[in-house]
Amino acid sequence: MNRPYLLVVMLLVFWVVLTESLSPAEVALGLVTAIVIALGVSRLVGEEEARPLLVTPRQVARFLLYMPYLVKEIVAANIHVAETVLDPRLPIDPIIIECHYPLAHDVSVVGLANSITLTPGTLTVDVDKNKDTFRIHCLGREVAEAMPEGELYHHIRHVFEED
Repeated sequence: MNRPYLLVVMLLVFWVVLTESLSPAEVALGLVTAIVIALGVSRLVGEEEARPLLVTPRQVARFLLYMPYLVKEIVAANIHVAETVLDPRLPIDPIIIECHYPLAHDVSVVGLANSITLTPGTLTVDVDKNKDTFRIHCLGREVAEAMPEGELYHHIRHVFEED
């Protein structure tokens, strides 16, 4: 299997870029480090072949159109979190909720989980693909009450053509 070798080469190149050195000692240390990391990763991941990621050009275009919406949501959430933290009463009421978001493709699940996590005040804690549930930590009940409506979920379904 070529993957561990490719990973070693990529890690070694990354090492050389970071160290900005081609001295034999630096390269040897980088090679040893890359091999150790590649062996560790291969044991964690196993020998299972990854399925190819099939993303169409149309999905890429939709994703690029989704990005301004996500940035707007991130900015709005940043303002809300800042107001909450700066409020003298500190009205933080953290809660973990479960939301049912059925998605057919792994790339959609990852896209939604990352979109939730990138939005301040929310964090995707766990995803159960078998039950289509996302466990989400919310900074307050106000945010938690809005999560089941799933605006991000509906946008992700549109981006990855699951609607």
